[in-house]
Amino acid sequence: MTQNQSEIPPPQQDYPYQQPPVRYAADEEVSLKELWRIIHGGRYRIILTIVFFLSLALVAGSLMTPKYEVQMLLQPQEVIGGTSSSLGGGGSALQGLSSLAGLSFSRSQLKDTALAILKSSHFTADFITEEQLLNRLFHTKWDFEKNTWSSELSAEEIPTLQDAIILFDQKIRRIKEDSTTGFITLVIEWSDPTLAKQWSEKLIKRINQRMRHDAIIEAEKNIDYLTKQIASHNNVELNRTAAGLIESQLYHIMMANGRAEYAFKVLDPPMLPELDAYVSPNWLLLVLLGLVGGSIVGLMWVLLRSDSPSKT
Repeated sequence: MTQNQSEIPPPQQDYPYQQPPVRYAADEEVSLKELWRIIHGGRYRIILTIVFFLSLALVAGSLMTPKYEVQMLLQPQEVIGGTSSSLGGGGSALQGLSSLAGLSFSRSQLKDTALAILKSSHFTADFITEEQLLNRLFHTKWDFEKNTWSSELSAEEIPTLQDAIILFDQKIRRIKEDSTTGFITLVIEWSDPTLAKQWSEKLIKRINQRMRHDAIIEAEKNIDYLTKQIASHNNVELNRTAAGLIESQLYHIMMANGRAEYAFKVLDPPMLPELDAYVSPNWLLLVLLGLVGGSIVGLMWVLLRSDSPSKT
């Protein structure tokens, strides 16, 4: 054999083409039947798990403190008085005077300002402090016999005013606005329905008092500004317009003093809910969670404990 002949590679062998296994509907039917057989065989485990989860849900619901919801429907009030009638025929040339005095104020601005104050942390802090609600909001940590915080609490665990503000804003008070009608709904949720009703009434009373007081103070400042403008100018038309604006502000003060519901008018006062009309715990939701959770865990338990078809 020569050297050239030894370098010739051996002929390659052809292997037959193998098709991948094809899954037929019959195989899938067998798998579904096997799955149903496993589930049917472990039905008592599934039922036992569902009963266990339902029991947990019912026990958890019975341990929860019932909470009640009180609602109050409010209508934003119109702004008292105005400046257009006081400007007379020459008002178009003297609009700047009313703007400088801060007399331009619309209904939407009054509503937005009142809502912003009602939601503010400072307003909430004043309400909690003046009503002495800190120990009520964290009543589970308060020793009512000794009238102090529980001795089991460390210094870091004692609730602060900031904790009370967060709790009140996130869990107790809700404010909803209807974009179609513009009506405002104040919602208070608490374990004591009587306190929830009282808090909703006091909150609206406070915000109306606050807005009325601020409006009177602002009107008095405007009158002082306009009076100085009259004293420092000899322009007859300007002085006449300023006098009309002063008259408007005096009317504003008079009407504000006589309108208790300055920012919000109560259309539907809060009703004291019945003792069985609580919103939490939600028993239907607890039962559904127990059924779904028990079914899922029970199926997983049965499927994981079953033997695979390959071992049978």
